[in-house]
Amino acid sequence: YVIECLGVILSAYFSYSIAHFGPKVEPQLAWAITVTLASLYQPNMVEATTVGAITGMSSHRHPEVVPDFGWLALVAIFASALWLAARHWKIAEGNGGRYGTVAFIATNIVVVVIMIPAGILPWKRFSA
Repeated sequence: YVIECLGVILSAYFSYSIAHFGPKVEPQLAWAITVTLASLYQPNMVEATTVGAITGMSSHRHPEVVPDFGWLALVAIFASALWLAARHWKIAEGNGGRYGTVAFIATNIVVVVIMIPAGILPWKRFSA
């Protein structure tokens, strides 16, 4: 379990770094690069690294949902915990969107429950 949590967290950092620093790379390409490299290095960790890579790409440059590496750590920890729960209870197993759903829920829990009430992100960013 520890290795899978590390896989989620490290791939979130890798995907976030590719998408936010250096040459302009869209988040979808950052996610694809991360998962491809992870599958070449450790094929049995592809699911966990996919969850992490999608978590890391959930913050685009504009609008930026996750402002820095500290907040990304919190989102990645939530994503790894949710991934372990989804795997254990076989939630949405065999369905498309499973990894993205875990990343989406983890990101939104951190944003809505912690970051917005703390004043890190304004409510108006998420309104029409």
